Amino acid sequence: MILRKIVFILLFINSYIKYSTPMIDENTWIISDNHFGHERCHHIFEPMRYETAMRHGYNDFEDLMVDRWNAKINPSDSVLIVGDLCINKKDREKTLENIKKCGSVLNGEKYILFGNHDLFENTLIYVDNGIIPLYNLIIDGTEIRVSEKRYSTKFPFIIFRYNSENILISHLPAYPITSNYKDVYLEEKKYLLNVVCKDFKIDRNIHGHTHNHCFDNDFFINISIDALDNYYPKRIKDVLIKKTKGDLYG
Repeated sequence: MILRKIVFILLFINSYIKYSTPMIDENTWIISDNHFGHERCHHIFEPMRYETAMRHGYNDFEDLMVDRWNAKINPSDSVLIVGDLCINKKDREKTLENIKKCGSVLNGEKYILFGNHDLFENTLIYVDNGIIPLYNLIIDGTEIRVSEKRYSTKFPFIIFRYNSENILISHLPAYPITSNYKDVYLEEKKYLLNVVCKDFKIDRNIHGHTHNHCFDNDFFINISIDALDNYYPKRIKDVLIKKTKGDLYG
C-alpha cells in the first residue's frame, strides 16, 4: 500500500514537471468506463453499444469509440479518464495490448483515475503509453497539490474546486445504498461518502462505474460513456453547468 502511494506521488511529480500549465481544468475532457477489450460489455452488459455501432455503419463498437473520442479531443487537449479505460483480463498480454492501443490511437494528453478494472500494480505500462495515473489531487485554479492526508481507499480521487464548489471526481460514486445484489465496493463507497465528502465538504460528485444508471439526484454526475450523449466525451465545465439529468444526458 505505501509503495503504491509512493509510486503514484512520483508519477504525479514527474507529470507536473512535464506540463507547465494545469493538467486538469474546466476545459479538460472527461469520460469513463470505455472498457476497451471487453466484448461482453459491448454486446451483452451494454447491448446499446453494439446496436449503436451497427446503426452507424461500424462492425466494432471500439472503432466508434475511437472516432467519437478523436472527433472531440484534439492531440493538444487534456482528457481525464475516470476509470475502466480497458478491461483487466486474465490474459495479461491482451490487456497490455489494449492499453498500448489506447495510448496510440486516442487523441489528447491523457490522465487516468484508476477504476476497478484498471491495472493498479502496473502503473508504468500506462506512463510508457502516454497515460498518466493521478492519485488524490486537490485542484484549485492553477494550484495543484497532492492531498496531505492519507486516505485508506483503494481508488484515487480528485477534489476539483470550481465556482466556489468542491467537486469530488471519483470512479465509484459516493453512494453506499445498494440493491439486492452483493456490492463488493460498498465499503469503498461508504468511505467516500462518510470520510472524503465530509473532509472536503463536497457539493457534487462526478463519477463513473454505474454505466447507464444515473441517480435521480443533482449531487451525482455520471460521466460513464453509456450515460453521455451518443458516446461523446464532454468538457468538465459543460458537465458542471448542466445540473439536471435531462440536460446532461440528453
